[in-house]
This record gives sequence, structure tokens and C-alpha cells, in this order.
Amino acid sequence: MGLVDIADGLYDELPGAFITARAAAVRQARSDGDRALADQIGRLPKPSVAAWAVNALVRHRPDVMDAVRSLGDSLREAQADLDSDALRALVQQRRKVVAQLGGEAQKLGDELGQKITPAARDELEQTLGAALADSDATSAVMTGRLVRSLASTGFDAVDLEGAVAGGDAATPSTRTAKRPASAGKPNDIELARAKREKELADRRNEVDQADVALRAAIAAQGDAAGRHTEAKTRRDDLRVRIADLQRQLDELESDLSSATSEVRRSAADQDDADEAVAQAERRADRAEERLAALQRRR
Repeated sequence: MGLVDIADGLYDELPGAFITARAAAVRQARSDGDRALADQIGRLPKPSVAAWAVNALVRHRPDVMDAVRSLGDSLREAQADLDSDALRALVQQRRKVVAQLGGEAQKLGDELGQKITPAARDELEQTLGAALADSDATSAVMTGRLVRSLASTGFDAVDLEGAVAGGDAATPSTRTAKRPASAGKPNDIELARAKREKELADRRNEVDQADVALRAAIAAQGDAAGRHTEAKTRRDDLRVRIADLQRQLDELESDLSSATSEVRRSAADQDDADEAVAQAERRADRAEERLAALQRRR
């Protein structure tokens, strides 16, 4: 089994299981006596979550990714033909497709056990946008062995260095712009086309950046709304607790007032009882004295 075949299996693993799976593949290669292959396997980088999600789409949603390839071909053809109407419609379709794939990747991540964060989804959509803009980036994505996200300005070739594990998806020759042998300096048509392509690329980049900013703002708005709701709920709960505690305090103060009155009444009763006892004792003493006097007279 060659490096590409092994890499295909490794990049089908969840990012959290990649290191363990790679170590097992290295041990197997060494056990098979192929130390060079073992060294190559050991240098395979762990994919980012966004790159893993793109690879998962390629493996588990091949029909959708074939549609992406077709859309990219149509976009590049319309751009080359300077067909502004077709290009405008395709750009709108591209934004819609990329957003849908972002959602599909999140669902696929849930199915396979890998959470796709909003940041990873942004990188994934950026990568798919690059694949739609550049045929070599499309080839890199379709390997299913992407290790990092891709980015495109819409004009320059997408940087694919180190982006694909187990070998590049495109050779340098395929990434070199071709010009007829008879061409010397660019003519007016070529210059106009290049200028138009640059303008289109700039506008697409602005739109993509605006889309990212909008999604971030919407997410921030949702977070703020959630915190606001939580704060209101906590405030209302505290108000209820305060009202309950106030009722308890009122009841305790009423009980305290009643108890204080009872203490006063009982204290008065105690004083009366003490006085009655004292009077009784005095009467008893006088009675005993009179009795003793009578007895002495006898």
C-alpha cells in the first residue's frame, strides 16, 4: 500500500483520532520493513477541522461536490468570456451553494461525531469559494486529503503548497497560465480582460468579506440577545425571590411584635404574681405572730 492510499484512510478519520491512527500506520510500515514509508507517514500533518469537513463532503457527499466542480467550470468560463450577465447569476448561485454546503458540512459533522464551529464553517466556505475560483484548487479539494483551508483573491492562483497530503493535486505546469506562442506583449483585449477580471475578483472578494462580516454580526447579535434574555430571566427571578423574602420578613416582624407584646403582658403578670405572693407571705407572717401571741397568753 502506497503513501496516497494510506493517507486516504488517515484523512477519513476524525481529527481527534488522527494522531493515534497515524502512529498505528507508522508502526505497521516499520513492521513491514518500509522505514522510508514510515517516515513519510509520520510527516503527514493533522488536518484542521475545516479541512476535515471539506474531505468529509468529498467522501460522503460526492454528488454535491461534483456539482461544485461543474459550477466552478461555469464560473471560470463566464469570467473568461466576459459574460457579465451569466457571471452575475453564477456568482449569486456560488454564494448560495457555498452557504448550503456550510450547513451540510455541519450536519455531516454531527452525524460523524465532529462539531463544526462557526469559525471552522467560515474557513470551509472560504475553501469552497477558492475551489470554485481556481481549477487547481478544485483538484486539491477533490482529493479528499486536504490538510488546511484555502483562500482565493479571485485573480491570483490559489496557494496550494502543503495543502494536500500524500502529494500535490496539481503539478507546477498545470498552474502556469498559458499564452499562445505567437503572443508577445498583451494586446488591448487581453489588457481589458485582465483589468475586468481583476475588478470582478475585487468585487467578489468584497462580497465574500461582507458575507463573513454579516454572519459574524448575526452571530454576535444572537449571542447578545441570548445574554439579554438570560439577564432578564435572572433579574425577574431575583425580583420574585426578593418579594418572597419581603413577605417572610413582614411575617417575622409581625411575629416579633406579637412576641414582644406577649413578653410585656407576661412580665406584668409575673410582677402581679410576685406582689400577690409577697402579700400572702406578709399575711401569713402576721397570722403566725398573732397565733404565737395567743399561745403565750394561755
